[in-house]
Amino acid sequence: MKRIFARLQELLEKKRDAVLAVITASEGSTPRGAGAAMLVTRDGLEAGTIGGGALERISIETARELIGSRKSAFHQFDLQGGGQEATGMVCGGKASVFFQYIDAADQMWAELTICMCDALSAGRQGSLILHLDGSFPAFEEGKDRLHTAPELSEGTFALPVHSGERAILFGAGHCAAALAPILHSVGFRVWVLDDREELLAKERFPHA
Repeated sequence: MKRIFARLQELLEKKRDAVLAVITASEGSTPRGAGAAMLVTRDGLEAGTIGGGALERISIETARELIGSRKSAFHQFDLQGGGQEATGMVCGGKASVFFQYIDAADQMWAELTICMCDALSAGRQGSLILHLDGSFPAFEEGKDRLHTAPELSEGTFALPVHSGERAILFGAGHCAAALAPILHSVGFRVWVLDDREELLAKERFPHA
């Protein structure tokens, strides 16, 4: 997520429009679930992924068309091989994708992106509230959104914004003590679980 919004900030500085494509719901077998996101410009994929394959290819094409028409859209894709929004994939599921058009000329987008990038750099968590009617979204910071899952409600989708994927280490022994700083160094949010409280000292796991 951090890479997506860092890249978006660069694009906005260059006055290049983009689309943020986000899976808002999935059913059955799909490449990725709700919350997977990617950033697309007229040139194609810039950052992130919603799982690759035909679903991602068609979504990139859709995003590029939406940049041309300067609007947002919502699509449901059939990964079972049939239907109006069939992708040709036979994963067996369905995926709903929201395409948020981002107008580089709108200063509000630059301000929102700076706010999210600052929060990510400081390790603060939050959610990007996307309005499925295409109206301007909002960023809501939370005191601890690590457990927050993507949430779809009537008319909105809350996309968790955090600095990296979560890595959970079961056991706080010497292996975990060696692995935790490595995981942290490559962008993971590290959690360590153990029923031996004496091993869970902050000194042993300063970044967990």
